[in-house]
Amino acid sequence: MKDFIIIMFILTFVLTGNIIINNILEKDSGKIIDTLKHLEENIGDESIANEKAEELYNLWQDTEEKWSIIVDHQELDAIKAAILTAKAAIKVGDAKVGYEQIENSIFLVGHIKDKLTVEWKNIF
Repeated sequence: MKDFIIIMFILTFVLTGNIIINNILEKDSGKIIDTLKHLEENIGDESIANEKAEELYNLWQDTEEKWSIIVDHQELDAIKAAILTAKAAIKVGDAKVGYEQIENSIFLVGHIKDKLTVEWKNIF
């Protein structure tokens, strides 16, 4: 009976932690993806694009601190590099490179959220 209680406690702890992590990832990735999509829609308007790029970078810095506990640092670095490249491209007026890096960022952020979600396809 003692072993059963210990196992149930560990399972409860793991599942609760997973639910909390999934909620954090869902909320933060949603904010980042929404900002990226808004930036993508306004990439032709230089003033709005520069403002959104700066907002995105600040949002990413806040998110990166939380995600560094959960996510592999190489993946975080890839997202940061894509965001910085998009920001720089928008600043110099290179919409093509900016658009590519925005799409890359959307993919990377979505991939992390999907990868860390507990689903049957991720377990087996």
